Amino acid sequence: MKLKYLLLAIGTLATLSARAQMIDVTEQYIPNADFEACEALPTTVYHDNQKDIDINKIELWTHWNTLKGTDYSANGWQLVEQLVNANGGVVTYGVNIQSGQYATAGEPGPDEGFTGLKGLCFTGNAGLVYQQTNEITLPRGFYRLTVNLYARNGQATGKGETQQVVNVKTGFMPTGGTEDDLVPAVRKSMQFPNDTWTQEVLDIELTKATTGRFQISYGTSYYVVVDDIRLEYQDGVITTALSNVLVKAQALNAELNDATLAAAIAAAEAFIANPTDQDDVLPQAAALKDAMNAALLASTKPVNITAAYVENASFEAGATPWEGGGNVQEPINEDSKSYIDGAMIYDYTAAGSNSVYQTLADMPVGYYLLDAKLNGNATMVVNSTRTSATGGVEHIFLRSHAAVTQLASAGTLKIGTTGYQKYKVDDFRLYYAKDEASLLAIELASVRADATAILNDPYFGSVVGSERTNLANAIEGTDIAAINKAINALVTATIAYPKLAKAKQNAALYTMEAYPYALKSYYDEIQTLIATEATSADNAVEMATRLDDLCFQFYVSHFYCEGIEHTDHSNAFISFAGTNVAGRTDAAKWTDPKTGVKQTAIYGVKSTYPSTSQGKTSALYLTLSSTIPAGKYVLSMIMMGSTGLTVDVCKNTQQSVNGRTKIGEMTGNGTAAGGKYGAGWNDYAFEFTRNDGDNYIIVYCLPTENYKEWYVGNFRLYHLTGETQGVESMDNVQWTMDNVYDLQGRRVAAPQKGLYIINGKKVFMR
Repeated sequence: MKLKYLLLAIGTLATLSARAQMIDVTEQYIPNADFEACEALPTTVYHDNQKDIDINKIELWTHWNTLKGTDYSANGWQLVEQLVNANGGVVTYGVNIQSGQYATAGEPGPDEGFTGLKGLCFTGNAGLVYQQTNEITLPRGFYRLTVNLYARNGQATGKGETQQVVNVKTGFMPTGGTEDDLVPAVRKSMQFPNDTWTQEVLDIELTKATTGRFQISYGTSYYVVVDDIRLEYQDGVITTALSNVLVKAQALNAELNDATLAAAIAAAEAFIANPTDQDDVLPQAAALKDAMNAALLASTKPVNITAAYVENASFEAGATPWEGGGNVQEPINEDSKSYIDGAMIYDYTAAGSNSVYQTLADMPVGYYLLDAKLNGNATMVVNSTRTSATGGVEHIFLRSHAAVTQLASAGTLKIGTTGYQKYKVDDFRLYYAKDEASLLAIELASVRADATAILNDPYFGSVVGSERTNLANAIEGTDIAAINKAINALVTATIAYPKLAKAKQNAALYTMEAYPYALKSYYDEIQTLIATEATSADNAVEMATRLDDLCFQFYVSHFYCEGIEHTDHSNAFISFAGTNVAGRTDAAKWTDPKTGVKQTAIYGVKSTYPSTSQGKTSALYLTLSSTIPAGKYVLSMIMMGSTGLTVDVCKNTQQSVNGRTKIGEMTGNGTAAGGKYGAGWNDYAFEFTRNDGDNYIIVYCLPTENYKEWYVGNFRLYHLTGETQGVESMDNVQWTMDNVYDLQGRRVAAPQKGLYIINGKKVFMR
């Protein structure tokens, strides 16, 4: 291994002699290959323990576990793997390195073709992995990657001629690849010359065009400095850089139809078809960019320049080349979202300093307008101009724009969004014009088109109130902020109107037939609300809330016989006794429906029987006072029981389940399930005729399976004093205008169809 790398340069030259001449393509594929654009770490004087420190002193950062890995994403290199006991960062060469290949600080550039006085330094015996910030695509063919490196063993003695370097993971990593896919393969441990600059030359052969990133990784007990990476290509001229510009130029001319730009495009296409020399590629690309800018300057109309100047405007290719940070999942698939292009969005999931941006270089003079689709509020950024923007609520993304920005001279545009709350962003667009007014007119037309699509979307068809009218009116206006505000009101209203529709659907179940003892005044108001359309979202919520409250009151009034003439004999229960039934217990609380107060005194069965016990009757005997009159009664109570458990309610002449007459049954909904009055508690009402001697009410359960719980309470007994055995016809009833009453006891001057009290009897008017 030692011999291999001592003779590395000679062996590589021999290998390449059989190949065609290599061409340098570093500038196209490895920006900042010399690390000069990176900010250097604070340096610390390091030297070994030899006495001749003036010769050996190297001003490099070499402390262990202090600064750890430093990321340079903004300068083309990102830290993607941090191993234990490893540090890395860009350093400045302060004084001579022993080999003499670098100049003293302040002197002209270093010797032997090196550039600058900065390098990427690795310390620690595990190594770090740096990758290019942005993906690149390499055409098929043979490449040579040259890495200049300086490995140093700082021991005073026993340093040897070579230095061991571990975790060498330098090469080309295809996107989505692992260590097994690195080209060339990972070299776990190598020996490099100690205390001198050398070159590691790597052969990379691709059988097809491949997308990925170059990466660098070295580790040693002291340090390795890397500088001046070089990439060469053997299989001809690479025109990728020109092809990338060509695609943008073609997109721009689809908007402009400019003859001069068309000629420049044709020239670029001809060069790509028959390239001459690698050195001509970048000048050709620069000339095509100049032609694009000139065509823009000559344009007399506003132009959508997104495809020509903004990279990956809708994030469909991933994050590249967007920068920024914060609480972001970048970018994520949200194809369920409405009103965005494609599937990918930038999603900031928590509050914080959240930003995404890219910088466009060499933009011509003129006016620019940036917009994007926002969900949530953020700030639009163009250079130093910041514009607060209101995005959509719920799942809607609204088109929001920055203030129009003027470039008085050719320069850069930093475009993007920032915010300190959660928000989502997608679909950036950039427009160019000679004036501000035409850009605002384009933006207004775009916002109107989006708003019209939302207004006509069947998803929002449930919104029938003022929100729909307000949005339609806003679309006719010129206030973009007002249009977006009206859209959000419409979207929010989609919650309110369905809520009212659901409340109406539920309310339809509360009829006089289903609840004959309820107050008719509640029923009438329920019917009125069911027939009324809401005028706004707020009105819809108010109506839904009132309906829910009315239905509950209507429901409760039935079990308290509030809608029918009666006498309350609830105090006629003079004693309670039971078989296999507990006494008053706090086993499960319920809420009193009239007062809303939590009640704890109930009767029921506790879980005390063995699970194998079956067929055991549990019964509660309620003794009635013999003084209450015979007649028609309503018995009401609440019950909670195990799901599906049936509990019978009977009347009897004796305190026994024998000879009973069943008047109804109750079914449990679960002892932990939600009920109207607490965990599983619901009302039940039974109408029965009490004959003389019917002095007992029996509530009992004969399980058909292993024992289950049930509880009862809040017993109420009402004598229907105005009830008749049948409904009399008007022909058999003598009545005048002053002796007709409704069921609430109010005199009725002109009775219509319905049930009334006349001469103390119930009469149905047909």
